[in-house]
Amino acid sequence: MSINNLTTNMPTSLGNWALLLANTIESYGVDSQILFQECGMDLASIKKSNGRFPTTFMVKLWSRAVSKTRDPYIALRVAKYFNNTTFSGLGLAMAASHHAYDALQRCTRYGRFISEDCTVRLQDDAPQVSLVVHSELAGDSHIYGFSAVFCCLYKVLDELAMDSLALKEVHFCGDLDSKQPLQEFFGCEVFYGASSNKMVFDKKSLYQKQDFSNAHLASSLDVWIETYLNKFQQKLVSTQVETYLLNNLIHGELDQGKVASSLAMSTRLLQRRLKKEGTVYSQLFDDCRKKLAIQIIHDHALPMSEVAFMLGFSDQGNFSRAFKRWTGATPYQYRP
Repeated sequence: MSINNLTTNMPTSLGNWALLLANTIESYGVDSQILFQECGMDLASIKKSNGRFPTTFMVKLWSRAVSKTRDPYIALRVAKYFNNTTFSGLGLAMAASHHAYDALQRCTRYGRFISEDCTVRLQDDAPQVSLVVHSELAGDSHIYGFSAVFCCLYKVLDELAMDSLALKEVHFCGDLDSKQPLQEFFGCEVFYGASSNKMVFDKKSLYQKQDFSNAHLASSLDVWIETYLNKFQQKLVSTQVETYLLNNLIHGELDQGKVASSLAMSTRLLQRRLKKEGTVYSQLFDDCRKKLAIQIIHDHALPMSEVAFMLGFSDQGNFSRAFKRWTGATPYQYRP
């Protein structure tokens, strides 16, 4: 199937993710071109810059790859060949993040950049934070794909945290014959047959500021990712809500009803549509506030009290607390 013939109604995945698996398959001495053809995929077309392909093919590919390589722990070798550029702009934005928690927030906002089928959310249960990933097409028991994603994310986050990352537990809905290979990789206990696929971190360890963070670069990459996603996801309600909030938030008080009216739907319908896409209005509102706050602080020398007012906070103190929750730093510490 040609990438160019895809419709926006068909969930797609980033081509680099498939190319990473192709490189991994080749390392076993298996012809990846033939394997891709057996799954109905054209490897050459995926190699196009920023190409995408139907997610349903990726689900077939994982199972076929494990069958051909006879390695149910193929995720460990996938992580060996993974680097930040595999995730294109998202991987680079995560690498430029202030700290691992900032990178995790980018992962939740832009997880659909890797696969439109997946929903990613952060579950904050202090003193722990969980990254929870769900897939409709693959099914949550599809452990080959989930284990690969988690192994690659762990590699990115551990580097960001400068080896101080404290991963406490990793949960998978599916199972393999043994937990030991994955436990040795993650350095923590692994659970099979869980109710969700998630990584559980010690929250404090996620706030270790990295020496080579670049807020301006990360923000620019955020814009690039959003522009890229809009080409594929103009029909998503969450994308429309984000666009409206970013364009109107600093111009006056916004509530869910006003946003719903701008999209010609009732508040209840907006809530249902957002839930179906794996998010809620309050999360989108909070994310947009964060994006605008970082952009304003980085690009303007405005007083913090004015920034707080522009973003709808009742006072500077509430803004400072929210900003520290978002980034792990105060607005003054974050300002270049």
